[in-house]
Amino acid sequence: MNRIKPKALPEKATIAVVAPASPPQTRSEIEQATEYFESRGHEVVFGPNHRNVHGYLAGTDEERAADLQWALTEPGIDMVHALCGGYGSARLYERIDWDNLGEPRIVCGFSDITGLHLALARKPGWVTFYGPNFLRFTRRKDELTKETEDWFHRA
Repeated sequence: MNRIKPKALPEKATIAVVAPASPPQTRSEIEQATEYFESRGHEVVFGPNHRNVHGYLAGTDEERAADLQWALTEPGIDMVHALCGGYGSARLYERIDWDNLGEPRIVCGFSDITGLHLALARKPGWVTFYGPNFLRFTRRKDELTKETEDWFHRA
């Protein structure tokens, strides 16, 4: 199978943030990570359901799948960034229209998002980035080393 590499992230990218797994623990982390990327010239857009909570998930399966489908198909999005990991992403894969995705784009995240990387590698053949979730880029950054941050921006 041929692997399809996304274009490099432009200096002024549009980054779609989706929550396919668990919700964030605090809303201030979303604002801090948004400020981080905007200070580097990027536009951050969110799936309409990214603030939803449904039990231990960031919304119902339908809401989370709709946000993911939007981020993977919407023209003009350069990167899809998982808000955070957690649990529940695997419940979305049968709800995604894998045959009608947009242009290949960078997809980044880890933890529960691993299955998404595997699905994108298998179905459309996209190369994805197993890297820090969006919320790792907060002021706290205790789990994001300088080396990881540097490599993230070079990828």
